[in-house]
Amino acid sequence: MRILVGRQCSLPFLRRPPSVRGRNLAQWFELTELPSYRTGDPDVDALIAELADRADRPESRQLLFEMVASAYRMGVEGLDWGELKLVNTTLKEIRYAFGLFEPYQGIRKVSIFGSARTKPDDAAYRCAHDLGAAMAAREWMIMTGAGPGIMQAGIEGAGAENSFGINIVLPFESEAVSVIADDPKLINFRYFFTRKLSFMNGVGWFRAPTRRLRHHG
Repeated sequence: MRILVGRQCSLPFLRRPPSVRGRNLAQWFELTELPSYRTGDPDVDALIAELADRADRPESRQLLFEMVASAYRMGVEGLDWGELKLVNTTLKEIRYAFGLFEPYQGIRKVSIFGSARTKPDDAAYRCAHDLGAAMAAREWMIMTGAGPGIMQAGIEGAGAENSFGINIVLPFESEAVSVIADDPKLINFRYFFTRKLSFMNGVGWFRAPTRRLRHHG
């Protein structure tokens, strides 16, 4: 699919031919094949196509084009400041989380959830601790919400080096527990849906809720 335009195009057969070199960029753009999803402004679409080419990701060029086109369209279609802020924060959180998980794609992961109010002397706490340790011993990593209780127990069992903290920032809740607070694998999310997406992005995960921990503790 052709979405490269202009004289700086890296593919010779898509460079502006002599027959159209006297035309402006928009006229040249109209002669190229691009995704059907566009901004509606040929000049802007041509600039986006050039930008997509600079990412040097031929296999993803169409997706990059459409993502940038979406951002532009939201900017000109009357979305208010709050809506734009939501989309902006969402995209930044997803980009950061995906980049953080990328080096660990080949490692299996398990997510551990449970009550944040479970105390260390509770059988469920000890069970979560032992589960984290057992999974780490088998070269798995664990993912928790980075909170206290069952989540902290899982991190303590596996060790911070084998754990991800997928924290949510809330006005009246405590911050991530100290065992993971300074680890680079802690992510602080503002939105629950981007946080949940990050859990799902972990390959080979399952949930171990508190009730099951109690039944098998």
